[in-house]
Amino acid sequence: MNIVTKSNRKEYLNDKQRAYVIGWLAAESNGCEAISADPKTMYYYEQGYNDCKANEYTVDGQPTSQELAS
Repeated sequence: MNIVTKSNRKEYLNDKQRAYVIGWLAAESNGCEAISADPKTMYYYEQGYNDCKANEYTVDGQPTSQELAS
C-alpha cells in the first residue's frame, strides 16, 4: 500500500468500494460504525479500517506490521 496523505487521499479513496471508504473514514474519526452487512461488504469495511490505521502509523513514522515481519 502506498502512503496516503491529505493531498492524495481523495484520489486514493475515489476508486475504492463504498464499504472500504466507510471503514477508512471510521478509522480516521477513531470510531467504528456498527454496520450489519454481508461478508463481502464487511471484508471491504474491515480492509478500509485496517488500511487507514496502518497508514496512520506509517505516516507517523511507526513501523507497520508488514515491516516488522520483514
